[in-house]
Amino acid sequence: MLKNSKKDWATSLTSIVFLVIGITGVMMYFHFLDLYTKEIHEIFGLVFVLVALFHILFNWKSMRNYFSKNIFKSSFVAILIIVSGFIYSASSLQGTDPKEAIIKSVLHLKIEEVSKILGKDIEKVKYNFQEAKITFVKDKSIIELSNINNVSPFMIIYIMNSKQ
Repeated sequence: MLKNSKKDWATSLTSIVFLVIGITGVMMYFHFLDLYTKEIHEIFGLVFVLVALFHILFNWKSMRNYFSKNIFKSSFVAILIIVSGFIYSASSLQGTDPKEAIIKSVLHLKIEEVSKILGKDIEKVKYNFQEAKITFVKDKSIIELSNINNVSPFMIIYIMNSKQ
């Protein structure tokens, strides 16, 4: 009786968690309620792995028959090839992440150019640097100023953007 109960629980939980993973995966694909679905999908993905392992454990005798069938072996090879193709194509893409490219280009701009992008008056930026006791050099880039002052480039931007 207890053995059937474990199997019933494992199968029921696997099915329900699979539905949650499937639904949230489709929602993520169509960017529906993005703020909520990603976290739910990730958490239930971990839960799914655990529940699926219990399902396999409690149903091992009957599942062992499936593992020896040619259809299982063919399916396994097909999925392995598809996943390998995705991994290979993603690894062979040329170029950089667009966000990374934008950040790098901004960090290499001169402080005056970045202040214009941020909509900050250069004199206010200079004042912010003085208040933060950070060396200000008008013709240097964010990266150069971060190196001169031994701080993160993002700290330089934070100081530029602070309200004074």
